[in-house]
Amino acid sequence: MINLNRLPTPITLEDLEKLAPVAFEELVRMNIIHRSIVLAWLNGRSTSPVGKGYADVEIDKEDAKHSYLKMKCFIDYQSKREVGRKVSHSMS
Repeated sequence: MINLNRLPTPITLEDLEKLAPVAFEELVRMNIIHRSIVLAWLNGRSTSPVGKGYADVEIDKEDAKHSYLKMKCFIDYQSKREVGRKVSHSMS
């Protein structure tokens, strides 16, 4: 388990390599877009589809990428209703 209070903010791969090597190894095995999503979530940022304007980071085909992280990497995240049926995602 990573003690996020020990990590500097914003959390970078370099920090994880030194302070949380197991997490670092997991992240470097991911493709770059999945790694970017997880790093954004670790830094308390939210994600949503491109062009929506309500999350910190906008990603093309966002739902498919989140599903991959949940089903293949076992990363849990939460969804927050933003506008109407629109949602943003962040690390739970």
